[in-house]
Amino acid sequence: MKNLKSFLSRALIVLSIAVQIIILYLLFSTYKAYFVWERIISAVIALIIVLKLLTKKVAPEFKIPWLVLFAFFPVLGFCLYLLFGSTKVSKSKQKFFREVKNEYQKIITETKQAKLEKQKFLGKYKGIEQYLFNTLKTKGFLNSKVEYFSLGEDYFSDLLLEIDRAKQFIFIETFIIKSGYMWDTLHSKLLEKVKNGVEVRLIYDDIGTLGKLVSGYYKTLNKQGINCQIFNPVKPLVSGIYNNRDHRKMVIIDGEIAYTGGVNIADEYINKTSPYGHWKDCAVKIKGEAVNNLTCDFLSTFDLSSKQCSVYKNYAKLNNKPDKIQGYVHPFSCGPMGLYSTDVARQNLINMISVAEKSVYITTPYLIIDTALTSAITSSALKGVDVRIILPKIPDKKIIYGVSKSTAQYLREKGVKIYFYSKGFIHSKTVLIDGEFAFVGTINLDYRSLSHHFENGVVTYKTTAVKDIKKDFENIFSVSEIATEKNCKVNKFTRLINAFLAAFRPLL
Repeated sequence: MKNLKSFLSRALIVLSIAVQIIILYLLFSTYKAYFVWERIISAVIALIIVLKLLTKKVAPEFKIPWLVLFAFFPVLGFCLYLLFGSTKVSKSKQKFFREVKNEYQKIITETKQAKLEKQKFLGKYKGIEQYLFNTLKTKGFLNSKVEYFSLGEDYFSDLLLEIDRAKQFIFIETFIIKSGYMWDTLHSKLLEKVKNGVEVRLIYDDIGTLGKLVSGYYKTLNKQGINCQIFNPVKPLVSGIYNNRDHRKMVIIDGEIAYTGGVNIADEYINKTSPYGHWKDCAVKIKGEAVNNLTCDFLSTFDLSSKQCSVYKNYAKLNNKPDKIQGYVHPFSCGPMGLYSTDVARQNLINMISVAEKSVYITTPYLIIDTALTSAITSSALKGVDVRIILPKIPDKKIIYGVSKSTAQYLREKGVKIYFYSKGFIHSKTVLIDGEFAFVGTINLDYRSLSHHFENGVVTYKTTAVKDIKKDFENIFSVSEIATEKNCKVNKFTRLINAFLAAFRPLL
């Protein structure tokens, strides 16, 4: 009964948005039929929007879908752009975001000597650290440990143990929460900690949980003592801001331990259910001062949703004098233009690929990338670098999978080795450069992750985690099949769909 109510509530929202689009379209159609000046006014409006698109500081690929719509369906294009085209974040949100960022940047400081020591340690990878610092004002650390989990179920088992030990606070940010064993188990643990006086905060994305939780579930959690915020609540009002979802996944415990990776809170992520064969995911566990980056990133998102500013120094744990170097660890979070100065997710990947001399290994569930990232990948392969990308054998979204295979076929022709994970669906988002510099996070190789969503991840060098990531790649290759012209080829119907979707790839 609860699931039915949730479905009807969500269906009503979707229907109301559709009605708004239809009403706007009919109004403009009627306007077109009865007003002599319609063509002139329509042309002026279209010209203004086209000029706005052309001068917009985004990659050309993002402008193409709207230009195509205006060229072939001007009235419909105008209606859709009016409702969905603008993803500009309000000035009040931008101001508030700057305030909370400034608050936690007071916590994360670095001496000149420490910075020079880190640059020397990083060698050829120091530019990656510098880019993340200049764009996000966050720093990497040499005094923190990283542990790698090659499966979602291993991560979850470890997480439950650490939650049992929590004494002060537990912060959780996730894209998806779905009713089932994983959430029920975690929920029970969180309620127990609340009773013991531990502060528990939770953020989940409203669209990510669409149809997976009872509508208004956050109210129940708040009554239970879990301070819960939903990110960008879905309302019966269309808005381009719906493009900007919170795709981050992190858990922070007492400011001393943090987890991140591809694992959402749903049973398939820990292989309790198997809708697409074996679900291959991963996560990392961070211990030490580097946890502060994710603590502050969580609080900034939470504060943005709650419209209240937390006292950041109450949650930061500082230890500026490490006993010894543990390896380089740099957790970071990024997001859409308006709140962030540039597409950090995409450019960080390009920076990593560009410094590769021997190999580039990548896992991703989707492969829909822009010209710049395509060029970085193909250029690396053409220079003789061993570039390998692992995709799922069993897709979760067939249309998206068709587009991904089309991209894979192009890259294969340029010398990139494409693999399909034979056991099922691979959801891991990992990159390994020359077997020694790695990324683990939430970022898919598609336009939505790379430009629209709020995302996070960790880059790491000379840690034990890097060795485990390298070993995991070797294991994945052993159970994957390499793409050939035959198994990478898509059928005529899929090619037709891909041709139609080609102009709309940035919206996928």
